[in-house]
Amino acid sequence: MFLLESGNAVVRIALRSEMGGRAADPERDAVPTLRGGRLIGPLERILVFVLTLTGAYTLLAAVLAAKGIVRFPEISRDRDDGDRAEYFLIGSLVSWVTSLAVAFLVWWGVHAH
Repeated sequence: MFLLESGNAVVRIALRSEMGGRAADPERDAVPTLRGGRLIGPLERILVFVLTLTGAYTLLAAVLAAKGIVRFPEISRDRDDGDRAEYFLIGSLVSWVTSLAVAFLVWWGVHAH
């Protein structure tokens, strides 16, 4: 359950921190146009979690690569300052690390006995 809503909160905190503490302003920033992450993020975290615990590392790598390929057109239209690319990378990496950390904790909890 942590990977659903709490995972989104962790990613939002990291992104807000990276943006200097300010909330994204749709009138000023190009970043908010990438809104799919609010649905994709939780699904992705669950998928990363399950694939990690089942040891399907090749499939995990394919899923993570596919996300980059699907988002490439949006990111390639980025402004000169790279806000979209940075927003995408930070959000994705924080999401993946959160999933991997939870998967490790579950794995460790099961195998610690």
